[in-house]
Amino acid sequence: MSERNYTIDLLRFIASSAVVLFHLNEPFAYVPNAYRDLAKQGWLGVPIFFVVSGYCIAMAAGHSKNPVDFFVRRFFRIFPSYWFSLLVVIGCVGFQVFYFGQNSVTVLPRSFKEISATLFLLTAPFSTIQTTNWVYWSLTVEIFFYLVIGLSLFLRKSFRPYAALAISIAALFPSLSKIPGLFFLSEWAAFGIGFSLYQVSKRKNISYPDVLILLVNSANLLFLEHYGYYAVTGFLTFSCIAISVFYKDLPRNLFSRAGDYSYSVYLLH
Repeated sequence: MSERNYTIDLLRFIASSAVVLFHLNEPFAYVPNAYRDLAKQGWLGVPIFFVVSGYCIAMAAGHSKNPVDFFVRRFFRIFPSYWFSLLVVIGCVGFQVFYFGQNSVTVLPRSFKEISATLFLLTAPFSTIQTTNWVYWSLTVEIFFYLVIGLSLFLRKSFRPYAALAISIAALFPSLSKIPGLFFLSEWAAFGIGFSLYQVSKRKNISYPDVLILLVNSANLLFLEHYGYYAVTGFLTFSCIAISVFYKDLPRNLFSRAGDYSYSVYLLH
């Protein structure tokens, strides 16, 4: 895969850093302080994360030999690091119990069902089983993005844009995200504009479905499911990626290099 986009790396770094600062600030969120006022906006790393994710998953799908190849690559992209982070969480719990006689870190899964769901990211918001680390909820959403895009690869190429358009239209109706298994629709708008940007950038002749997907998800992000800072941040991210796609000579720097490690930092904070 030779389409390395260093702006994507930089945006990953910004998103993970923002979310980390947000969570580290939570115990002091109500103490007056200019830094804390800024850190409280760190949740805006979420729309950055999903827009970038949409672009990257579209790129991964475009480079996959077949659906199985896509799923295998995505599996090894997510789960080894995720499982390692679980071991770190368990280690932190063990350390606290051993030295302090209590566990205030997290609630660990106990039953076979809870353990299985935790191992394979089938926890909240997919199910009522809580995550061992709150940030894992976004990985569960991303896993379902993988599932949807991976399954679409079984379709003929000419049908795939229409499938993406159908999902984008479904995401216009917030009540559908309440249906079990469709929870990911609540974040589809941010994901969809990143996904459609990659599709548009790679086509010599832009098709009507591609344009409609972009318009539908933009309308959703601006006026329906999300609003305010979330929507603005999503579009700023979209704009940054769009600029980088059509201006490819942006230099690699320290911050884009840090983006290479953003997933690990995000998991372990």
